[in-house]
Amino acid sequence: LVLCSLWNLTGEEKWQEAAQQQLEFLAGACEEYPAGHSFALLAMEDVLHPHRELLCATRDGVPQVLRRYLDENPAYGRSVLVKTPENADLLAQLAPFTKEIPLPSQGSVYYLCENGSCQKPQESLEDVLKLGKI
Repeated sequence: LVLCSLWNLTGEEKWQEAAQQQLEFLAGACEEYPAGHSFALLAMEDVLHPHRELLCATRDGVPQVLRRYLDENPAYGRSVLVKTPENADLLAQLAPFTKEIPLPSQGSVYYLCENGSCQKPQESLEDVLKLGKI
């Protein structure tokens, strides 16, 4: 599951290859004893379903509206990334698809991304929620 997450966030082929090898091995083992491989089945589900990320580009730290939303609606199976002036360079190294996302001159802008490709920026979290479940 970690290898799949690394692949989703970074897009690096080495993580994709490692995840694929591990999943191929586990697929055979799961067939013999599915109940003993429930965590492996979660990793397989992660590969089979599109991966979404919510990216918040902000100058002011994590917006309160985003904090409240995540407190009430945990992002199980999804990644939530916050890009700030302080972490922009490091985030670009860890999740390269975030490099081209600009920081707003003020406030926050939200992007709903799927498999490393982001939709048009949204001015509010409410607008993002209209695009799809995060």
